[in-house]
Amino acid sequence: MKQLQKVPTGIEGFDGLLSGGIPKGLTILVSGNSGTGKTIFSIQYLYEGITQFKENAVFVACEESSEKIKSLLVGFGWDLEKLEKEGKLIFIDAGKRWITDIADESTEFGLGSLLNEIEAAVRKINAKRVVIDPSTSVLMPFKEGIAVRRALRKISAKLESLDCTTIITAERPEMEGMVTRFNIENFVLDGVIVLRNVVVGNKLNRILVIEKMRGVKQDANVHKFDITNTGIVVT
Repeated sequence: MKQLQKVPTGIEGFDGLLSGGIPKGLTILVSGNSGTGKTIFSIQYLYEGITQFKENAVFVACEESSEKIKSLLVGFGWDLEKLEKEGKLIFIDAGKRWITDIADESTEFGLGSLLNEIEAAVRKINAKRVVIDPSTSVLMPFKEGIAVRRALRKISAKLESLDCTTIITAERPEMEGMVTRFNIENFVLDGVIVLRNVVVGNKLNRILVIEKMRGVKQDANVHKFDITNTGIVVT
């Protein structure tokens, strides 16, 4: 039997919850309300992948510009521009375009066009890690649930075929029982990691739960985490 390979995130305290990391080749959802640390988690996954594990990466910025993301995260000591110049990291500014629900790869604004750009970037630097942050902007034009499912499967299949281990982020609504705005990603994608901010008394507690991870036994307990000056630390 072929042994399951793991991709360590490099996030302190997290990989032990999955006995070594995310299963190689999966597409994982990181869901949470605004301000819970989704972008920090995903950038840290890419940064540690490049600097610790020699795995190049692609970040697809779907709302905020890549320049804004880089400037906001410089305080963690992550020199993302240096990694870009070294050809180890590529940012794709998907937020500058309007994605339609047209699947035709020849169209300028279709999902197929964006996937072609991601594929070109992955192949250019032999990337093994990809982040799409947030997926909501890409999926919003797809009106029907079945169309959202097909779009997610198309994204996941493309990245899996490129031998990438991928994180897709999504906003988590305040409504009880909703993991994302569409509440579909958690069924289609291979894993679900939920980040939450919980106020107890006058103190803000950040918590993380791995709700799903195909192919591996995960720690399903609630874990606290902190956002430090070097990134996320899970306790």
